[in-house]
Amino acid sequence: MTRRRIVVSAFAAVLAATSALGAVVVDGQASSAWTLRIAQTGASPLVAIGSIDPAQAGGFFAQQLLWSTCAFLYDYPDAAAPGGATLRPEAATAFPSVRRSGGNYRYSIRVRSGFRFQDGRSVTAANFVYAIHRDLENGVATLGPTVLHDLVSATSRGDTITITMDRRAADLPAMLASTLFCAVPVGLPAQPDQMVPMAGPYYIASNTPSEIVLKRNPNYRGNRPHGAAEIDWMFQVPGDAIPLQVERGAADYGVVSPAATAPLAAAYGINKSQFFVAPGYQSLCLVLNTSRPLFANNPRLRRAVNFAIDRHALVAAFGAFAGRRTDQFLPYGMPGFVDAHVYPIDGPDLAKARQLARGHTRDGTAVMYVRNPAPLATARAQIVQYDLKQIGIDVRIQPSSPDRDPSRLGEPFDIADRGCGDIAPYFDPYALLNLAFDGSLIHASSNTNLSYFDDPAYNRKLETAAGLAGTARYRAYGRLDVDLARNAAPAVPYAVFNHTAFVAPRIGCVRMSPVYGASLGALCLKGS
Repeated sequence: MTRRRIVVSAFAAVLAATSALGAVVVDGQASSAWTLRIAQTGASPLVAIGSIDPAQAGGFFAQQLLWSTCAFLYDYPDAAAPGGATLRPEAATAFPSVRRSGGNYRYSIRVRSGFRFQDGRSVTAANFVYAIHRDLENGVATLGPTVLHDLVSATSRGDTITITMDRRAADLPAMLASTLFCAVPVGLPAQPDQMVPMAGPYYIASNTPSEIVLKRNPNYRGNRPHGAAEIDWMFQVPGDAIPLQVERGAADYGVVSPAATAPLAAAYGINKSQFFVAPGYQSLCLVLNTSRPLFANNPRLRRAVNFAIDRHALVAAFGAFAGRRTDQFLPYGMPGFVDAHVYPIDGPDLAKARQLARGHTRDGTAVMYVRNPAPLATARAQIVQYDLKQIGIDVRIQPSSPDRDPSRLGEPFDIADRGCGDIAPYFDPYALLNLAFDGSLIHASSNTNLSYFDDPAYNRKLETAAGLAGTARYRAYGRLDVDLARNAAPAVPYAVFNHTAFVAPRIGCVRMSPVYGASLGALCLKGS
């Protein structure tokens, strides 16, 4: 597929100058003047949730926060699945119109009037185009260049955005719903020295090491809920103290450890009053580095690993209610998904694994990167270590760190407990399969293809599926998902995450989005 560099010199000059569960509604509507208090562990917001700059935010909690503060061209309703996973226009007046232009596809999007930043400035087409350009700028971008690898140009004129791609991009609305493409002021510098102005239901009023404060955008006229007048996201709270703070009402919403969910379910039930669980779409994988000698050109061993891994134990190590076991890359509920039962999900099939591995274990050693040194991450790595020992592979566990980044080409790891849907920047089969396994998208760093899987036949299949539209597209991706899992096995899919929420007795409304978890703006007080 042709690669083109976008000319953004004008922008650079400006930059330099400047379990299907329904929504739960217990009582009424939110009061007009109350503060929602969120408790989370972590030394600071940067440690706990990562960057909240839309061009850089990648962690789940950063995206949940930005969902409350961003104005998007397209967005998801504050509702449970399946409705909560159905895109709808927000700042856009309609879904894009498209026409061929030579070998490219030109998408036109009109921006509705009425959206404003908290400082009163109007949101225009230029704000969204500037966000696209900023996502590509050196010193700002993280996943932007990968997501926008097929972008030829992005321009605005009046209320119209024109985006030209060198492929048919049926995933464009889902892509533009990502927090990467949140409306930002034209001229926002690479490293803002103050809070980024926002045009969603809330804006970020302050960001300190102990707390992020969101306040209602006084100029917001959209239909997203914004019940609390203020949201105080508190950090530096000891993890084991969070459930007690919520129970006593010192916090209204607690980001609790997965290990704490079983006692909460026993005490409060599920989806009854205070503890809520809903299915998400985030898939988890163990990626197998196919650029390294152990797994390169070795699909039999990669399949053997899939048969040997105890998915039940891996998911249980996260804690009760953490997620649903899987053996495929697309999540349950994705249009086109076919539940093919490719590998065992209740326990390993060691007989089959040993049969496949026999004669293919090469030097019989593997280096495994884990996400962090936390006990749960180490426990999952030890499960993998034990399972693969049964088929003749010795696994050495190594905690991941900035200088051991699995998204950087050439890193000396064989297995990483990170990959597939948990690094997909938006929710569409293209993001979950093409960005994860198309070898033509491998770069020196900031990769989403952490398996470094580069098979010309599968590259063509992925490109063909991406070029389709509608039902045919989803069916093609459903078949390709099964094909990749069964025959190529570039990774070990093992879980689809659930979302959980634990709220204080005074909270009366909980809506669980399959994409972002609890909608903070939709939380309300009982009896209000």
